Amino acid sequence: MHDDQKNTALLGELHRWEQSESVNPYISEMWRYTLDYHSAEESGDGSVPQANEKCDAIPYVPRALSSLGLDLVESSRVLDIGCLGGYGLYDLYTRCLRDRLELPSMVGIDIDEESIAMANAMLPHWGASGRVDFRMMNAEALDFPDASFDLVIARLLIPYVPIRKTLEEIARVMRTGGVAVFQLHGFRYYLDGCRRSLTRPRQFFYYMRPIVSGMIHVVSGRQPGNRWLSEMALEPAGLERVARAAGLNAAWRGGFAVKPIVALKAEGK
Repeated sequence: MHDDQKNTALLGELHRWEQSESVNPYISEMWRYTLDYHSAEESGDGSVPQANEKCDAIPYVPRALSSLGLDLVESSRVLDIGCLGGYGLYDLYTRCLRDRLELPSMVGIDIDEESIAMANAMLPHWGASGRVDFRMMNAEALDFPDASFDLVIARLLIPYVPIRKTLEEIARVMRTGGVAVFQLHGFRYYLDGCRRSLTRPRQFFYYMRPIVSGMIHVVSGRQPGNRWLSEMALEPAGLERVARAAGLNAAWRGGFAVKPIVALKAEGK
């Protein structure tokens, strides 16, 4: 299937999901952003969006990670935790095809049933030939054998999960030399939300809770267990500190102050 035919088919499937109103609006937005981004890249007319604080999710796997010695080949395996309808793995798959690279096998997981249902509905339009699989699964209890993956992606997942348990599970399923890519909501993300919500108390409280939770974590090293404080602001240094205990070492930082990106490496077990 040619790229323009593939984009048309994907947009048609996306439109059907949007009409059903069962899809999370954020997932729909990210799929449209990804498809627009690839269409602009293919056109070669210089209209590709420049990454910025609000528009930084593509490429889904930062190009700079090639310096970490991770070369994806046909036998490699990639895990995307919190895959949100599969738009990120679609980006990675399409880039591999476009750059004439070997295609690794990919697995996307999410705790949300609609996210996985949408991912599986979009998948036939990729032309992925059995290289991609989507499943419902919890990040804290990964149903995979030890040392299963070369690359693990968890973009904007960590603010919402028990960090220590999730990192331990990620480290368990990573092969030696593997890389894990995280994107965080830093303190500035929530501070900006507070500033925008000064006249809306409920919205202000929504953004303030993760700041409080993050400050508790900075001071005590503990993630609050209270459900009202379950979402947590986290900076790269905080993630790297917890990751060391799970056997993952800091390898690279990028992205932006609002939503920084961190890469960790499994050096040995």
